[in-house]
Amino acid sequence: MAKVEELAIVFGKKLSKLLDEKKISHNKLAQEIGIDRASITKYVKGESAPRLDTFLAICDALQVQPNYFLNAEYDDYSADNSKTEERKIIESLYCLCKSEIITKYSDNGYVSTYNYVLRILEGSLLDTVLLECLRYAGSDLADDVEMCKKIVDKYEPLFIEYLKKE
Repeated sequence: MAKVEELAIVFGKKLSKLLDEKKISHNKLAQEIGIDRASITKYVKGESAPRLDTFLAICDALQVQPNYFLNAEYDDYSADNSKTEERKIIESLYCLCKSEIITKYSDNGYVSTYNYVLRILEGSLLDTVLLECLRYAGSDLADDVEMCKKIVDKYEPLFIEYLKKE
């Protein structure tokens, strides 16, 4: 099974669980984010994954951190509004690497469906962060959440400064 398909299944299970816990119907969520109910049903069944804008709308509507859906082992779904956007970006990169949606770097470039985006990042601080995420996502040095926190703590201040200069 492809990693994207696996991620759709994890997303569906977690979405179903959240909707049950929060007592929100497929129809209510669909209306709130402006899509049809059938799409929500497909997401819950793991038959398809939402586009990025729909994914973020679902996260906002349910007050959930994106990482909750991106990592099967990530159980904290509460939206932490105290986190900076930079921190959220780094955490999401790590989760994408951990779930192997973004995979290893080879002589031919990054091996994934995101090649075109990753080539744009080459040589930037974000590329450095991504390489560290890739390196640790495949290791057994620490559990997922702990390693993610270490990478974010290391790069968040640098990333904030980097983006101010852009």
